[in-house]
Amino acid sequence: MDWTEIPHLKEVIKMQCLYANVDFEDIDFDKPDWFSIYSWSRSQEDQFKSWVINYLKNNIKARRQLMAMPMIKTNRMLNRWFQHYNLMYGFRRSDHE
Repeated sequence: MDWTEIPHLKEVIKMQCLYANVDFEDIDFDKPDWFSIYSWSRSQEDQFKSWVINYLKNNIKARRQLMAMPMIKTNRMLNRWFQHYNLMYGFRRSDHE
């Protein structure tokens, strides 16, 4: 399945771009390392993290699409999900804010 057919993943990536001031439409997702081209500050990353954890916590459909155990929505599990997502698809951290 193409990731673009997973609506909640697409929403998460769009919001990641919004927080990092990156135009989602400009990203070449055919490149396997598309996420390594862009960067964001610690503050932008933290704001996105807060948004995505809140999004998952309050959206069972998103958890079902994105998480292995969607019925568990503890802060610990949501933070773990974010850490994994950010490791795989997070933008590079810029040195300045």
